[in-house]
Amino acid sequence: FFFFFFFQAEDGIRDAQESRGLGDVYKRQVSTQSTGNPSSAVYSMVQRLTYRRRHSYATKSNGVRKVKTPGGKLTLHNVAKKCAAPKCGDCHKALQGIPVMKPYLYKRLAKNKKNVSRAY
Repeated sequence: FFFFFFFQAEDGIRDAQESRGLGDVYKRQVSTQSTGNPSSAVYSMVQRLTYRRRHSYATKSNGVRKVKTPGGKLTLHNVAKKCAAPKCGDCHKALQGIPVMKPYLYKRLAKNKKNVSRAY
């Protein structure tokens, strides 16, 4: 006697998350009615989100944040990576009073904002 068990890998119900454009199944979100009874749940479609730029992989440099616009539409905003603060050469702690920005932006910064005249 041979028994074969087939388990369905995916039932098509997922949380709201951005779509990577890989043919994901349709996403549904459960919204219970005013009774609060889960057995009387109504499934409504969730808006699918895709990247807005050509970079289509979830890497550190391609960070996005879900934002709801005033019109009620979900969209993705790109998030820049955090910059490292300038550090002390001796103790390697961040220097207070100097803004944290990318290195190429220090070139545009005024000289009095690049150093601290009173370091106490």
